[in-house]
Amino acid sequence: MDSGRFTLGFQYLGVYCSHYATGNGTGFGLALAYNGTPSFTINGSGYGPGGTFNIRDGLCHHIAVVRKDTILSYYIDGVLLPGTSTSTAAINTTNPLCIGSYNSTVSPSPFKGLIKELRIWNIARTPSQLLSNMSAVLPANSTGLTGYWRMNTTSGQTVTDFSLTANNGVLGNTSSIETLDPAFTTSCPSCVQTTATVTAGGPVSFCIGDSVLLSSNTGVGFSYQWYKNGVAISGATGSTYYAKLSGAFSVKLTNASACVSWSNTIDVTQKLDNAGSITCSGYTIGPWACLNGGNTRTLSAGTGTGYTYQWKRNSVNISGATLSTYTTGLAGTYTCFVTSGTCSRTTSAFDLGPNPVTLQVINGGPTACTGPVNLIATRTYGGSGISYDWKRNGASVGAPSNYSYNASLSGAYTCVVTDAACPGTVTSNAIGVTIGTLPPVYISPVSTQVISDCSASNVFLEAVDANGNSYPNDPGITSIDWYFNGATVSGANSLYASESGVYSVYVNSSCGTVSSVQPKVLLMTNGSTSPFISYSSLVGCTQVALSVDNYWTSYQWKLNGANIAGATNWNYNATQSGTYSCQLFNACGSVTTPGVPVTVFSSGPLITTQNGTVICGGNYKLMQAPLGTGLITNGN
Repeated sequence: MDSGRFTLGFQYLGVYCSHYATGNGTGFGLALAYNGTPSFTINGSGYGPGGTFNIRDGLCHHIAVVRKDTILSYYIDGVLLPGTSTSTAAINTTNPLCIGSYNSTVSPSPFKGLIKELRIWNIARTPSQLLSNMSAVLPANSTGLTGYWRMNTTSGQTVTDFSLTANNGVLGNTSSIETLDPAFTTSCPSCVQTTATVTAGGPVSFCIGDSVLLSSNTGVGFSYQWYKNGVAISGATGSTYYAKLSGAFSVKLTNASACVSWSNTIDVTQKLDNAGSITCSGYTIGPWACLNGGNTRTLSAGTGTGYTYQWKRNSVNISGATLSTYTTGLAGTYTCFVTSGTCSRTTSAFDLGPNPVTLQVINGGPTACTGPVNLIATRTYGGSGISYDWKRNGASVGAPSNYSYNASLSGAYTCVVTDAACPGTVTSNAIGVTIGTLPPVYISPVSTQVISDCSASNVFLEAVDANGNSYPNDPGITSIDWYFNGATVSGANSLYASESGVYSVYVNSSCGTVSSVQPKVLLMTNGSTSPFISYSSLVGCTQVALSVDNYWTSYQWKLNGANIAGATNWNYNATQSGTYSCQLFNACGSVTTPGVPVTVFSSGPLITTQNGTVICGGNYKLMQAPLGTGLITNGN
């Protein structure tokens, strides 16, 4: 077979296979991979079709590998599979040809299945020759036929070569009968296959955004799997498929008898599909390349027959820049408008310029009591051979060249960076640092003032900075105090709150005291204690004033457990005696206060006497005033 053209083909039935025909170290091998797809080896190097084609279905299939010039092609049942390989390796070996196992006495890995009609040719067979002859018996003098083992004998130890080469083989390792010898069989189950045909419902070359409808032949009980470049397309299991991208499309058709066939391949071209991005000469990182200090760069867009170009810088056309490449020494954001006939597209942007430097504060904010404030300079696209010059109010601070700096004095800080990979210097943004003042303190979460919770028995609250990070651990801080409804509660940088109410935090230091910018209102329906009703007295002549905390979302007052119509404010004046409660609502639920007993005298308390109100001389009358909580008697 040397380094020229050849064809290797055979029919098989089975579920697993190692090498069917192989030399050891040098030579060739044809096998089924673990996923059921044919694979081919030459001198130990592996090749195969572009995708997965599982043919372990219990039926006979014809498999062929053809090399024409340097191109390896793969066929199943006479249908060309997507994907090709390139090999110029010569196949010259004196190793024996093994059919159905590795050429190994230690680990032969015998093939589990049936093999027949193995043919080796020294010519590249055409697709039509493969299709027309794969099930036919061939004459020994067929042009290019150098090996032909039909394996249709019913007895004996000889495997006859029906080609003119007459290179007969034996069953097993020797001509003697052995326990592990393979057995002859004349049967090879095969399907009544349905020819799978794919047609295009329109032009197969189109602009971006368009598509073409591909259709397979239909029938009762048919199922489908579409492939692009030999790879199954997820979810593409109908008789039609809209192809929107370039590629070689085909379909695997399974008929009602579970017989599988592969269709013809249709090549689809999405015009300008290679003109979506820009490449750049030299060192690049993503869509950026250094352009700083007088150097130049060459930008390139995808090429194709009939392509025209218009380069843009910062969205403005560049006069005369109408080739597929453009060389520039100017920093900016570049795109290219590419056309092909009636199709057009604009590439994604590519940035040329210095490597930006961003200055930021870590582990806190730019304000501190005693400091220092931790600054860090970050390059957007990395770099090499970098040096850093830290400045305060425009003057170098004399710090070692490092990407980080601890600022202990107030001022405006910048960092000037020099990069060997991107010539020139770049100055960062400025950050104002203030030493001697505490930064503002917030309670997490910073973004909301009211926290509604309907499940937890406690809620975690933490003192944080404006960005929601833990409040800086400044050496000047002496204490952090928490307050609940104005009263001190224990806590440090954080606490677990178990009651609804208003929480605030104070930070005390040698630089003064700051309180939470926004007190946190916590509304809990599952807190350790229920909210309560406030009052000055539960007894009144005409009414009793009741109230609850006014930070709940909504309210419903109740008398003896029944809703009071229209009583939906945080306060209520009770005009009837009875037990009052209030249902309090937050964003996720509600909680009801314990009831309080209220007594109301609609016309004032009555004094009663015995036997009338007339007093005879020298006698007296006993007068009785009503008793009750909140009542005060004053005899006149």
